[in-house]
Amino acid sequence: MLRNWSGVWCTDRSRGRYLLPQELELPDAKRPDLWWTCTGFNGPVPTELKIADNWSGPKLFERLERQLAGDYLRDDASSRGVYLLVWRGVQRRWQLPGCKWVNFGGLVDALQGHWVLVANAHLHVEEIKVIGIDLTKRTGTPVLAKKPTKKPAAAKKAPVAKAPPLKSKVKAATGKKTSAKKAAKPTAGKGVAGKKAPAKN
Repeated sequence: MLRNWSGVWCTDRSRGRYLLPQELELPDAKRPDLWWTCTGFNGPVPTELKIADNWSGPKLFERLERQLAGDYLRDDASSRGVYLLVWRGVQRRWQLPGCKWVNFGGLVDALQGHWVLVANAHLHVEEIKVIGIDLTKRTGTPVLAKKPTKKPAAAKKAPVAKAPPLKSKVKAATGKKTSAKKAAKPTAGKGVAGKKAPAKN
């Protein structure tokens, strides 16, 4: 998990100056992701870690003020906290409470500015630092979701001209021949046109 990796990485570089237990349970059963404690004095610094790709803008603002400042910094010995955001490059934009859309860098700046505005409502908290870690800088390019590819539209076939039915042609030709034969055949008892038939003796 990202929290475990962050804790181990920071502990390996502590040089004995601090300890970093993970999800230490507080008296009110709250569990901050990381809990920095110094070996020289009593002033623990709770840290809330969020993967920015998994959260909406308004929810990240709510968690900063309500979870970190309101819950984890209620301890009398704690007056400073860290809000750690990690970006993997999946989500590219976040909507701020004022309906403005920003990228990851703009989100980090907006959260820090929001804390300055609401700090007076949390007099027991001296400072909260918002830190953003851009993991795409290790790979060079953000990991973006693949867009579905559209299938090419099938070419429309040209309409094929239908040949006229053969039966109608045959029928028409047969009808013409029949009418011609009927016209050429003389009727019984009648001679050629214009001549009378000879009388019988």
